[in-house]
Amino acid sequence: MKELTSILNWMDTEFPHLERSFHDGKNEQGKQVTNPTYGYGSFEQTYANGQKKTHFQIGIAATQAGFSLYLLGIRGKLDLQTACLGIGKAKVTGYCISFKRFGDLDLEVLRCVINTAIQLV
Repeated sequence: MKELTSILNWMDTEFPHLERSFHDGKNEQGKQVTNPTYGYGSFEQTYANGQKKTHFQIGIAATQAGFSLYLLGIRGKLDLQTACLGIGKAKVTGYCISFKRFGDLDLEVLRCVINTAIQLV
């Protein structure tokens, strides 16, 4: 998938300090529960029951509608919709930027949003 390769190459170039990982989207029982996702960086999340789990900080997945970029660990720390003003043709939710084509995005805005998210976690 040429488009996904372009996104991953951009991430590798812009954020070489973030370790890349791959998550197949399967749960502990081997059932597919999410789209396969390329992860960048990591952070440790502590749950209400005291358990801790390490997650990728930035995730990129191909979806039926195009692509999703997940910014984990920013809830309550960053108003993503405001931070993404001017990003281009994308749907922005609490921690996700969804888009059809990578070329539809303003990469300077995306770079700034990702840098902000990285610093918050």
